[in-house]
Amino acid sequence: MIDLTSFLSTKLCEFGYKGEFQVEYSFNYTQGDGCRFIGMLDISPEIIERFIQEMKATLGTGFVQEVKAPRYRRIFSELYSLIQQWGDNHLSIEANSHRYFHENTMYLKSGWDIARIQEDEINLNTAANINVLEKVQDEFIHWLREDIKYVSRQLTHFGYSILNNRVTDEVLWSFKTQNYEWVLEAITKDQNMESDFLDARTYTCMLDGNHHYGDLLLTLFDRNTEQESRLASASADDVIWNKEDHTFAGIRRALVQEISFEFVNK
Repeated sequence: MIDLTSFLSTKLCEFGYKGEFQVEYSFNYTQGDGCRFIGMLDISPEIIERFIQEMKATLGTGFVQEVKAPRYRRIFSELYSLIQQWGDNHLSIEANSHRYFHENTMYLKSGWDIARIQEDEINLNTAANINVLEKVQDEFIHWLREDIKYVSRQLTHFGYSILNNRVTDEVLWSFKTQNYEWVLEAITKDQNMESDFLDARTYTCMLDGNHHYGDLLLTLFDRNTEQESRLASASADDVIWNKEDHTFAGIRRALVQEISFEFVNK
């Protein structure tokens, strides 16, 4: 079982941003809301591959792209190796606001500067000249800055998707007989999502837009009194169900049976 912060950290890793990032968010539909991540940045193979794939589109099409793409990949590989061995490979994502948490409240701090590396080292380790290396470096840093914002927007989308599919304070089903009424409702135990600890599958299901999640309470009322009196109730926490599933993943039947068994054994 994990909390929302841990789940968003997992999604962050899927984009290639691995390491000890501090994920911060606010999903209250107010100005400045969103999700950001700050910390030291190691360039993962996933980040490099996404960069190369996006740059391929700028290299032409068809045969031209097939010829240029491997060369571009080789030049970037040589650039990265030079920076790692002889340059300042510091990359970090820093916060520029302590009040808000959206994509514009963080920035990339980079120590990359191929021009500071001695010319002899460059000549020994690559066939590309310094101008080509600088161009590829600038393209990567620019892309990385934009990608950080893109990933922040994606994490914000994930957070709101989960929030929007969390059902609270809503009657989901009711059934009346001459003497009794059954009422199934989603209840609010805590408005703060940080208090929820769910399995990864539950979070993932809520991202597809086809599932709801919530804490359910079934109550049996006596209709033969002037004011309907509560006879019994049963609850189930952290239930996830398909929006078209009116059995609520079988929980409604289980709660009815629990209350019925209680009455039989009174």
